[in-house]
Amino acid sequence: MLYRIPTGSAVLAVCATLLLLGSLSAQGPAPVKVMSLGDSITEGQTGHAGWRYWLWNGLQENGYTNVDFIGSQAGAFLGPPLYANYDQDHEGYWGARVDQLILHMPSVFGRGHIPDIALIHVGHNDIIQGQSIAVTAGEILALISKIREANRDCKFFVAKVIPTTDPWAAANLQLLNTLIAAWGPAFSLPTSPIVIVDQATGFNTSTDLYDGVHPNEFGETKMSENWLRAIAPALSSFKVSLSYDATTRLITSRNFAGIPNQDFVSVITNDPANTHGGLGTGWFGGLHVSWAEVAMQATVHGSPFTGQLDGYGASRGTYSTPVPPSLIGKPFYAGTLCVDSVTGALLEFGTPTSITAN
Repeated sequence: MLYRIPTGSAVLAVCATLLLLGSLSAQGPAPVKVMSLGDSITEGQTGHAGWRYWLWNGLQENGYTNVDFIGSQAGAFLGPPLYANYDQDHEGYWGARVDQLILHMPSVFGRGHIPDIALIHVGHNDIIQGQSIAVTAGEILALISKIREANRDCKFFVAKVIPTTDPWAAANLQLLNTLIAAWGPAFSLPTSPIVIVDQATGFNTSTDLYDGVHPNEFGETKMSENWLRAIAPALSSFKVSLSYDATTRLITSRNFAGIPNQDFVSVITNDPANTHGGLGTGWFGGLHVSWAEVAMQATVHGSPFTGQLDGYGASRGTYSTPVPPSLIGKPFYAGTLCVDSVTGALLEFGTPTSITAN
């Protein structure tokens, strides 16, 4: 496949964002800059929608409108994509290897394309061209380091790449995915995490590819759903409010949430230093709690619930719990646990709200 990252004057042909979302004024926060980075699977080919189209629409449909797709590229390989009504900016190149992307990134940053979130799906061309699996995985980490030079707080979502119909390539890509999953978390930083997004599991090479390598609409939508589920927590303006009524001695948490395909649990605890283990433990806002020591709100746990459900089963509402006399005068903390309904993973959100019952 032809590698075609533009050089020289060609780089200056940067397509403007088709749709500006959010406000750059003092009336609202600046949009979150999301860069889709990779090879032809990211760029897409003319006549196909591409997974970026479905991801963009999924974000809009679920309320994540303060997002700006960025990059020095726009559209698709050889012409326009199937649908034009989305933010088409990206950094995907037909035939690109990881080492080539590393060399190209300084010119991208120099033109102001610096991501807050990077979606990385790379490795196919490296493996197909005979590069070793270990070297390819190492170069993916080097690519992350290069992006951190431009934004040390960038959040990375690195794909376990989709398979191909070629048996040899598929086997080696599977080994690459194993290394990515093992190495990625080890290079995470508190302000610059590396999240592994499994694009391989459940991807069917018989039904989800149009040429043995590139995703058709079935594959595109599978990829976009995986990306959306992974990045939604990083885009969420999650909030929990906490109040206390001294007359009724009720402490109340109000949960605002709505991340696709995930169930939320609003948590109230008086023990922020809890490190006990056991079934159902998890983190919220840096605090470790166990079900035995919290009051929670969620449809899946049958606790009293006075809010309403969104289309994905996430809880939005109010939960109140009485404060026993022995705890009057002590601080309480509220936060949220999120359970991914697909993976079962517990995710953490936000900084806990605190209040003292008096």
